[in-house]
Amino acid sequence: MLADGTARTTGSQWRGQAVLRVSVSNWSTTDTDVERSLAAMATIAEQARSDRGVGTD
Repeated sequence: MLADGTARTTGSQWRGQAVLRVSVSNWSTTDTDVERSLAAMATIAEQARSDRGVGTD
C-alpha cells in the first residue's frame, strides 16, 4: 500500500498488541480513497490468511 500510494500505514503497539496504524484523515481524502484503502487491506489480509493456511480445509 505504501509502494503504490494507496495508503500510509505503519506498524505500532497498542496495549501490548501489534496493530496496523493507518492514516485516513486528510482534507483531500475522498470516499474513493477510503474504499481503495479498505479493499487493499482486505486483499492483504486474505493473502496473509492464505499464506498461513487459515480458512482452508
